[in-house]
Amino acid sequence: MKNNEKHKSRFSSGNNMVLEDAFYHSHLIDIITMKKNKQAMKKEIRDSFVDYFKNEKFKELKKVQIDLAIHLEVSSSRFENQDLDNIQKIVLDALQKDKKNPSWDYLYENDSQVCRILVWKTKKVEGSDYNTASMTISFRAYDPSKQMIMLSYRDEISKRFDFL
Repeated sequence: MKNNEKHKSRFSSGNNMVLEDAFYHSHLIDIITMKKNKQAMKKEIRDSFVDYFKNEKFKELKKVQIDLAIHLEVSSSRFENQDLDNIQKIVLDALQKDKKNPSWDYLYENDSQVCRILVWKTKKVEGSDYNTASMTISFRAYDPSKQMIMLSYRDEISKRFDFL
């Protein structure tokens, strides 16, 4: 099967969960956390966030403490064995300033700015030939008065735009 045919079969179930009152980004991603693949995965996450990194709204987040949530929809075949700690570390590293590549933009200076993190995996219905997962990353400025409440993407959109 050609690579572009494989990508046509990828889909998100639409059950993505996001942090309440946060910015978010959803991305279909091949999750392979073996050492040799971590750099490629970090690059894929970073590349998918390019527009966020350059947006003026997010410049304030570069220096403040933040809340971060990661929701993974993982195929049933991988659900039992998918470690969340590996995913968390890759995402944290991908979104921070890269000292080796100072020209790359970033969401925050250092992952020590993340005060709270929530990582959640759920089962996704998908063709058995693919290990593609849907990863939704949501983030906001840290506010100790707010709980880390996850809402369905659809509920959060309807709340913000009052049309669904």
